[in-house]
Amino acid sequence: MQRSSKSTTGCWTHQTELAELSTSVNSIVEGVKKDISDDQELSWFQLHRNRFLETLNLTKKYVDEGSNILEVGSAPGHMSVMLHTLGFRVVGLDREPERHASRYDSLGIRTIKNDLESETIALPSSCFDAVIFTEVLEHLKPQHVNGVFKEIRRVLRPHGVLIMSTPNSFSLENYILGLTHKRELFHEHVKEYRMSELVRLLAYSKFMIVESFYSQVRDTVTHVGTRAEERIGAENVLIGVLKHPHWKNLGRALTLFPKMILPQLRSSIVIVARKD
Repeated sequence: MQRSSKSTTGCWTHQTELAELSTSVNSIVEGVKKDISDDQELSWFQLHRNRFLETLNLTKKYVDEGSNILEVGSAPGHMSVMLHTLGFRVVGLDREPERHASRYDSLGIRTIKNDLESETIALPSSCFDAVIFTEVLEHLKPQHVNGVFKEIRRVLRPHGVLIMSTPNSFSLENYILGLTHKRELFHEHVKEYRMSELVRLLAYSKFMIVESFYSQVRDTVTHVGTRAEERIGAENVLIGVLKHPHWKNLGRALTLFPKMILPQLRSSIVIVARKD
């Protein structure tokens, strides 16, 4: 496994030895899952499992093995661990990284405590080959978003890669709820975006989009248990709905086919961009 060391400038420098990586992305995700003992955390992991797979595969596609990666909004640390296992040199940036210190420390993953809305990123410019920014944007107040993208661009090296995902405000379920005047943001979300809004934000911050698509990573998950003890199962919703006729599963199953035909109605947006 390639190891990393910190230079006097604060960036992470390459060392000569690189190990061959033969472990599949899926087995890495399953390995992290096995280490989770808390039921609530395991349910959260299952909800995001498809996103982990998608993001890791995009990272392998666009980022060279052994590169320096900053994960912005890294808690609870699952993605950082997976990236580290794939051989990337990872720094986790989060508002409260100390809450998951044991997970980071066990692998020697460096963390930076940072509040994106009130602080700049306390790292040198042009320090990272890639930034992972998944399921974070929707939690930020809109007046801070341009500043956050400016900071992400600053810490990226020339032609560095930004991999981001965020909920699609124009998903089919949101459209239906809007028609019934019952549309509400998830309680921790501040603003959700359409693809066109994200394209404008990235262009303003001088990023060049190299790939963008609507993703179904959240459209196939299965809810199990009661309302009071709701959990996320491991099955695809088309199978899970038969075992668990939860109203959320029924809704997901009914909307899955239209989303296959019309991708813009899917629940998530994914964008890969380069520092222009």
